[in-house]
Amino acid sequence: MRIKLLIATVDVLYAKLISDSISEFHAEKINVSICSALEGLQEALSKQRYDVALIDPALIEYINMSTIHLPLLLWSENETNADLPEGIGKINKYQRISSIVASVLEKFARISKNGYGPDSRQAKITAVWSPTGGVGKTTVAVAYSLSNAADGKEAFYLSLEDFTSVPGLFRGKGRSISTVFEMLENHDGNVKMLIQGVCCRDNNISYLCGPDNYEDMSILTS
Repeated sequence: MRIKLLIATVDVLYAKLISDSISEFHAEKINVSICSALEGLQEALSKQRYDVALIDPALIEYINMSTIHLPLLLWSENETNADLPEGIGKINKYQRISSIVASVLEKFARISKNGYGPDSRQAKITAVWSPTGGVGKTTVAVAYSLSNAADGKEAFYLSLEDFTSVPGLFRGKGRSISTVFEMLENHDGNVKMLIQGVCCRDNNISYLCGPDNYEDMSILTS
């Protein structure tokens, strides 16, 4: 599923920058459209519905919210709260574009139908396990992931240890794996899309960050 994303902003340079980046690096997840003029915006909204819209505060009053599944405000610290509709979510305008994409995917995943079905289970899963510690499980699993990534395959490294070694292996910092377990437990939302939003990537390997508090660790018990 590709999200239909509308970027409605009067900042033409910003719109081009974020659109070009999404089209180059996230085209398999998001189909992006841009509107920087009021006439073009109203025409676009009259022709189709959008899954998500990132909206400039200057254009918010002209938006027909009924044509957008998830409207989000492009927000910065310079904006005020005046004349803004209540209940609309916000996304920080000035952050890494990869972080904006991750936030869009996660927020939309939480209001979408479950996208985890039998047809999506096409991965080859290799489990590395031992009842004792210090025997090299992590080394084998990471080496195997790197080997698959080097062969051009999509590799996903998943650690289910209470005290995970992920922070010592990969550079990125992101959401805890318990974010995914929470959605699985509630049977609500698009799990596949959520994983795309919260996972990190390093050396062509995708991974979920480990738990960072005791409550998250308890979710990883047997």
